Amino acid sequence: MEADREFEELYREGLSAVIRAAHAISGSAQAAEDSAQEAFARALARWSRLRGQPWVMGWVVKTAMNHARRSRRRVSVPHAGGAATVDEDAILDLYRALKNLPSRQRQAVVLHYLLDLPVEGVAQALGTRVGTVKAHLSRARAALSRRLEVKVLGRRSRVISAAAIGFALLGVALPLAVWQSRSGGSTADIRIEATVDCEANPPTLSSKDIAAQADGVHLLVNGSSPGLGLEVAGIGASAPDSPARSLTVAIPPGKAAIRCVSAVSQSEWTSLTVVDPTGLWRATDLDCEGRTRVVEPPPSSVGDATGLEGDPLTVAREIVTWVRPQDVVERVGYPDSTPALVRVRRADVGIGLIELGRTAQGGWIRGTTTRCE
Repeated sequence: MEADREFEELYREGLSAVIRAAHAISGSAQAAEDSAQEAFARALARWSRLRGQPWVMGWVVKTAMNHARRSRRRVSVPHAGGAATVDEDAILDLYRALKNLPSRQRQAVVLHYLLDLPVEGVAQALGTRVGTVKAHLSRARAALSRRLEVKVLGRRSRVISAAAIGFALLGVALPLAVWQSRSGGSTADIRIEATVDCEANPPTLSSKDIAAQADGVHLLVNGSSPGLGLEVAGIGASAPDSPARSLTVAIPPGKAAIRCVSAVSQSEWTSLTVVDPTGLWRATDLDCEGRTRVVEPPPSSVGDATGLEGDPLTVAREIVTWVRPQDVVERVGYPDSTPALVRVRRADVGIGLIELGRTAQGGWIRGTTTRCE
């Protein structure tokens, strides 16, 4: 039958990619092959509904991944010398770096390096030109190399395997799998809030693993020092709301370093891992390669300004003069974070990041703005 021929083609062309994705979870070649075969068997049983769907390969990969996760004892990926266990923190760092890539770069990377599509095939899948795909891949390699401080995706030496990259790009499964592998927990066990005890040095946390919420990462600060707050590496310092000493910080998924700061002292650094079970985080990176990054501070005085009403995307277009009508304006970071972060994309390249704070009257007002010139 025609369905049989289509299925056989899907199986023949997709089996190796599905096995690699399953292997990234199971760490076992045999278990990965079993998961892949199980996924294709389930696809065949549902072929009357799956046949002809553009997302059928994604369905098979996800089914194999779920099967492998249920039987997995550790997270591991293959490399040139055979199977090897990957440092879990490194996997989370990779996940974080990939999530921060612009969407088209991320799509090009997973299509080319996980599914082994040639550049021409990626161009066809994305509906763009071959030269554009090559540019996306080149920029993604450069961005990952800068973030991870290693050479990645090189043709002669792949520091991180295609399977690990593709698995990370599947979204929330990777941080959950790593977290479950390390702690033996389940999704329901992930804390949505952690207490930071600033009486200890370095500070201690009630949980080293915390699930992000729609407005960011929720922390409670315990300590008696005057002016007590927290500093997150790469983000800055924040003072908790009194008297509850609660704090919400837009920490991206992955491993982060924090320390306690006060008017008189600062502690040593400690670490926590932010897990994003529902895929809330959106990348905030800009691509200023070959251009100048210009940072504009917020207005020197806002006084009793009421700000502008409306959604942040509309407000961003109104108050930033360099945004063009054809530019894509999108909310990034966490969807309900304050300040709100709005990214401007031009020709699918992030060229600007606008911070919008809330006034006492509930309106939006411009904060720091970063753009590529």
